[in-house]
Amino acid sequence: MAKPAKKSSAQQSAPPGFVKRNRFVLGLVALVFIVFGNAIFNWYALDDEFFTNGGNGMTMNGIKAIPEIFKSRTFYNADGTGYEYRPITASVFAIEHAIFGQRATVSHFINVLLYALIVVLLFKLLRKWFPKLSPWFAFLVSVLFLVHPLHTEVVDNIKCRDELLCMLGALGTLYFAWKHYETGKWFYWLLYPLAFWFAMLSKHSMLPYLAILPMMFYFFTDIKWWRIGVYVLPLFVPMIITGVIQQKVLPKSQRELLTHENPLSGKGHTFNERSATSAYVMGRYLLLHVIPHPLVYYYGYEYVPIVDWSNFIAILAALVHIALGVYALLNLKKKTLLSFAIFFYLANIAMFSNLLRPSPGLMAERFTFSSTIGFCIAAVWLIFKAFKVSPEEFSWPKSGNMRYVLIGLIAVFAIRSIARNEDWENKVTLYEHDMEYLDDSGKAHMLYASLISSRSLASRHLDSLHTVVKYHFRRATEIVPDYATAWSNLGSTFYFLGEYDSAQFYFRKAANVDPDYEQAWFNLGMAYTNKRNSDSALYCFLRGIKADSSYIGSYEQVCRIYVQRGDYKSAIKVLREGTKNNTVSDLPYINLSRLLMEVPKDTVLAAKALEMAAHKNPRNIQRLENMARYFSKMHMNDKAAYYDSMYKSQKKIIERQTPKGQGKKWLQNN
Repeated sequence: MAKPAKKSSAQQSAPPGFVKRNRFVLGLVALVFIVFGNAIFNWYALDDEFFTNGGNGMTMNGIKAIPEIFKSRTFYNADGTGYEYRPITASVFAIEHAIFGQRATVSHFINVLLYALIVVLLFKLLRKWFPKLSPWFAFLVSVLFLVHPLHTEVVDNIKCRDELLCMLGALGTLYFAWKHYETGKWFYWLLYPLAFWFAMLSKHSMLPYLAILPMMFYFFTDIKWWRIGVYVLPLFVPMIITGVIQQKVLPKSQRELLTHENPLSGKGHTFNERSATSAYVMGRYLLLHVIPHPLVYYYGYEYVPIVDWSNFIAILAALVHIALGVYALLNLKKKTLLSFAIFFYLANIAMFSNLLRPSPGLMAERFTFSSTIGFCIAAVWLIFKAFKVSPEEFSWPKSGNMRYVLIGLIAVFAIRSIARNEDWENKVTLYEHDMEYLDDSGKAHMLYASLISSRSLASRHLDSLHTVVKYHFRRATEIVPDYATAWSNLGSTFYFLGEYDSAQFYFRKAANVDPDYEQAWFNLGMAYTNKRNSDSALYCFLRGIKADSSYIGSYEQVCRIYVQRGDYKSAIKVLREGTKNNTVSDLPYINLSRLLMEVPKDTVLAAKALEMAAHKNPRNIQRLENMARYFSKMHMNDKAAYYDSMYKSQKKIIERQTPKGQGKKWLQNN
């Protein structure tokens, strides 16, 4: 056999090819799509309507809505009050909607892509932190983070893009700050506070990174404390600016956690209960990091109970976390990798322990997203130590039996994640699958019953209302006796079955639990209406208006009662009050215009009411077209031209935003 030709010196010194140079990064990206590829084809699921799925009016308006997004609260309560400020996340959805329209597959693909970017950025950071260790160490930590089943909620739930964007900004903060430390280039000094601001305007989960950034410099560099402080100082600039915006520009945030979301948000719980429950929650979190099963979409009360210090899990969890903290502190001066991992984990998970402030739902998988980095660093390090393998000299071919442990752990987590992706296919699949584990969760019973109820009513198959829906609404009220919505929905179930006496009983229970719950009064009024008791119905509707002067349904029903009694003056007065008290809906104006056309036959005032309705909801293009014709007949050419222009403009927008092939159908239905 002929000898192979000897390589020239130029060939021998040539740098490795692109694939070999980037084999770890390419491997991570490929693995992300292998593990989470099946999630791309899912539909909308839990709370996706917060940003998309037709539930967020601003994001549906596309790029032009971005200035308004930055001047508004991100989420809104039923009474119109707002809470939270996540304009970056809402703007990203607005841009997506402008380019692709409303498509679940596109939204899921973007989530998976963002997750891949996060994993790659994490790998890059780990390589900078551990330059003396084999690149395999950073790769294995990144892989374990990638496949961890606790991350399925963040990737599979489109709404959780706020967590993905926040993490991207938080890791970007650390990366750009480190690049400034390495290079001294001035633009990195600007980039890392901007990355921090990006994270902050995506979600406030990045706050622990105020501690992690100085921790990074302390553990992995020899720079002085004053220089570390100089790196931290610029991060307060975006915090102050954001705080000023929220105080001076935005409406006041109003978010009240209810009992079924987190009982610790209310009064009556002692520090003994708060601290013990906090320890209990941290214990559950740590266990889920080690054994991620069962995973559920909503933890909440009483799936996560309120406990005191007689609870064994709370005691054990407190001892374990205290031991971890003491170990990390004792090794602080040694700057050990394990103490850094522990600090990283504790700094992130403590924010969601409920000790400092109550968390929505008491627990959530998404709250572990950042803490898992610390867990994965510690887990891989401990595996190396257990097998007495040096992370500095590690290579995969010489890893011995350790490779089988790593492969087994990664494979188990990956398979668990792939299977969990399928549970997130849509709301029905998710709720039905997780209900097996959530018998103690009041909100889970409520959500599942509401979903089955709406499906039954839509298909007009009411059999499930008799059994499944009644059971789950009743179970919700057993777990959370002051759950007014569950009492009201239980009443609605009997209402739709024509059992009005039972419906009245449960509606009254809801109103007794929460006298300001306008929906309960409205529903009770409707039950009286169906029993032809107009006096009691009128009282309930007026009581509902008193509870919430912006609730449109009550105004409509009061108006209907007055019309039936021939009291048109009172009917018009009520609708005019509705237009003053509700600045969002177009319904009061529509009903007012109809009444004005029928009773006093005042077409001028009726047209004015319709104009107001058109400005409240310009997407009703049929109304715009009718108004253009009306003003044309009245020879009011300026107004006719104005509404004709609005009609054509809105028609183009709707056709562009509607999925291909469905434009005509949408226009016909609207």
